[in-house]
Amino acid sequence: MEVTAVEEEAIAMGIEPVRLPEGRRPLQTVAGGVLAGATFDVGVVVSFGYMLPDALLDMCTAGAINVHPSALPRLRGAAPVVHTLLGTDEPKPLLPAEQAASACGVTVLRVSPELDAGDVLAQELHRPTPADDVASLTERLAARGGQLTAECLVKLREDLAAGRPAWSWAVRQSSLSERCGCDAAGRGFTVAPKVSQADGRLDWGTDQFATAAGLVRAVRALGPLGIGVRGVLEVAGGDAAARAETDQWGAGLALGRRVQGAELKLVAVAAAADQNALPPELAEARGLAAGTLAVTGPKKAPQLWLWCADGWVQVHEAQIAGRGRMSIPELVRALGKRSASGPGALLSTSPAGP
Repeated sequence: MEVTAVEEEAIAMGIEPVRLPEGRRPLQTVAGGVLAGATFDVGVVVSFGYMLPDALLDMCTAGAINVHPSALPRLRGAAPVVHTLLGTDEPKPLLPAEQAASACGVTVLRVSPELDAGDVLAQELHRPTPADDVASLTERLAARGGQLTAECLVKLREDLAAGRPAWSWAVRQSSLSERCGCDAAGRGFTVAPKVSQADGRLDWGTDQFATAAGLVRAVRALGPLGIGVRGVLEVAGGDAAARAETDQWGAGLALGRRVQGAELKLVAVAAAADQNALPPELAEARGLAAGTLAVTGPKKAPQLWLWCADGWVQVHEAQIAGRGRMSIPELVRALGKRSASGPGALLSTSPAGP
């Protein structure tokens, strides 16, 4: 069994023995197995993903606490950071636009029979930065969550030493309703279900992420997880003969041709800061369908652009299905090398030049 970071740190601090459950159903057998007869002051659960059995919780005199990367009761569930960045928690009840990020935060709570519904011991709100993706935001919330957990354990020790009940300062989640955008009775909590490859499949005609801002959010949320954002793309036009006479790619690859036989997965994109200050080829483009690709710039340093429902985004990293991640020059070359004459073709024509 792989050594976990917690086990490594415990051994380094001289906390032994470290006892680990084994077998295919470790949670169902742990109370009668490696921990049989044991008692503990408190349990701490982080990024575990399973409900703890009562037999295990009963071993902990003060119960167990959990760290959750959202401002509960918003975004209960397995993937709160992803859904924070996706914005799928918005607009949920009662939040004005300027508080749209209010679901983002970290909460330390008591473990309860209902998922992520226990009394809150500590909570901080955090606003994602424009540069945040799921990896950077998770790292920042995890670091702060660890600090808050340590502070809660110190307060628990003080409570017990003073003869007060454990967790005397805990508050019910319903009391955080106004702060977290729920109604006065605590209703309006939202869920953050686990995401899968299917969540990265984009329908340009109907998807909420077909806008420039929405696509950037989706790629930031799903790209670092290896899911990315995938969709059927088109390529914008330009005159092949004209491109052959210049060192520019022109405004695109093949007007109106469908990308066939393979998916293009977007890994890193950025919305154009000023849609009015684009390369001339893009600014002059009219009547494009969402999902249209265009290439600008010199052949040795091309730029790849994607038209969304309301503007252009620049593609910084992507990959063709079944292949590894590519730089933009590599990707443009790969796209151009595909021929439309055979099965599984991706593009119809090749850009001129090496």
